Amino acid sequence: MMISDLRLSVFPITILYMPTESVEWEVSASF
Repeated sequence: MMISDLRLSVFPITILYMPTESVEWEVSASF
C-alpha cells in the first residue's frame, strides 16, 4: 500500500518534468 501511495504521489510530479520517461517508468513499474 505504501508503494502504491508513493507512486501515485510521484507520478504527477514526474509527468510534469518528463512526460515520456514517466510513462515508460509507469509501464515498467506496472510490469
